[in-house]
Amino acid sequence: NEITVMELAVRIRDRLASSSRIELVPYASEYPKGFADTRRRVPDVRRANEVLGFSSDVPFDRGLDRTRGRIGILLLVSLFERKVVILADDGFEARIDRDDWQRLTDRMTLLLGRGCGSPILAALRKDDTGQLSATYKSQILVRTDSGINDLNGLKGKKFAFVDTLSASGYVYPTLVVKQKTGQEPKTFFSQTIFAGGHPQAALAVYNKQVDGAATFIDARDSLVSANPDIKTATKVIDTAGPIPNDGAAVRKGVPDDVTKQVKQSLLDYIKSDDGKKIFANPAFFQWDGMQEVDAKFYDPMKEAAQLAGVDVEKLAQNTPRPPATPSPTKAP
Repeated sequence: NEITVMELAVRIRDRLASSSRIELVPYASEYPKGFADTRRRVPDVRRANEVLGFSSDVPFDRGLDRTRGRIGILLLVSLFERKVVILADDGFEARIDRDDWQRLTDRMTLLLGRGCGSPILAALRKDDTGQLSATYKSQILVRTDSGINDLNGLKGKKFAFVDTLSASGYVYPTLVVKQKTGQEPKTFFSQTIFAGGHPQAALAVYNKQVDGAATFIDARDSLVSANPDIKTATKVIDTAGPIPNDGAAVRKGVPDDVTKQVKQSLLDYIKSDDGKKIFANPAFFQWDGMQEVDAKFYDPMKEAAQLAGVDVEKLAQNTPRPPATPSPTKAP
């Protein structure tokens, strides 16, 4: 029963009674130049039948219902398109693309706050010291020639955050400003903007559009090829963290034996050659490993949000993602 990807998307959405939009995007915007994706895939299971006695005799709708009924959440991952769509039967939905991975910590906090899931694994990445870590940090950038050497030097200046649901681009920097200046960002700075992405925030400082900006350490690395001097033209004057990394979670009610299998499968897969290649891909997860965690691992994020006066639940419901600031690709 061969069907198109569009037909598949519609059937899944309709079967789950989801309100998710189906978006069509230009091929060139999703794939690197020169990449040729396979336009038609027709799996052949005859070998599996001969060796394992396997036969694909479960109708699509029944299989989807079984998946949803056993796991409680359907996770669709496209490795090439680098997008994830989460469809849960309690109405919690999220579309996560390349620019949104840093917001997953806040999504995890939201999931915990609603009591609809539990973390099982946290991502391991190399931190600013070069060591594998399940946490990362936020940084505050200014231009090297600005004469600003600490946070107090940004008083009355224009400042760029990333977006309101970014841990390192908003929540933790807001907490640092409140703790070190005794003021809210809206009164400490003359003006605040939301750049829409970590590279965009760093570029806004580099191009003198703002006096300072908050990003994760070190968002500038992805900009060096187009702007070779960005790490000398800008400097870090403060940091915040550690911030829990993004990770994997299961929905409330998932049987313990299934949770254990999912956890072990992911741990085993990321250690394999194929798993390392996929998870470490900078265009996808950029994970170098995984660490077992529980809900307490994300307590620092919840506490930081509370101290910073950030209501993650309210922001997720009411705040649309701000448009991204244009991203120049060449040095000024």
